[in-house]
Amino acid sequence: FTLDGTAYTLPGFSTMNGSGNLNVRCSDKEHELELDVGNSTYEGPGTYVFSSQLQKGSLKFSTPKAVYAVGFGNTSASATCTVVITEAPKSSFAQPGSTTKGTFTCTDVARFPKDEKGKVEKDSNGKFALTDGVFGMRVR
Repeated sequence: FTLDGTAYTLPGFSTMNGSGNLNVRCSDKEHELELDVGNSTYEGPGTYVFSSQLQKGSLKFSTPKAVYAVGFGNTSASATCTVVITEAPKSSFAQPGSTTKGTFTCTDVARFPKDEKGKVEKDSNGKFALTDGVFGMRVR
């Protein structure tokens, strides 16, 4: 995916917790992506839209200098993410080894800078688009 002018490719995995959620986790030594789809409404492949007001998912991406977020109370009111699940088990009780694939894009993603000690500031200092998000991974 691309965010704030930088392209990222991260290894990851997905989980399904049995409560109507698909969780996508990707990370390396300096970056971590948490994409939660459904918030008790996940029903298999399809299109899922969430925002700070529409609590049907969340996105959080951490870098050494900032945290980007959608779907939390203090994020941009105009922020929206669209996740299209193209391949996944229909149940949120997925067998380990099952495949999940999809795409995601977000608008007005709030950026919260970190101070020199790594503490996240309370106020956002910008809004950014997340584009070209693609995932294909195994369920753990």
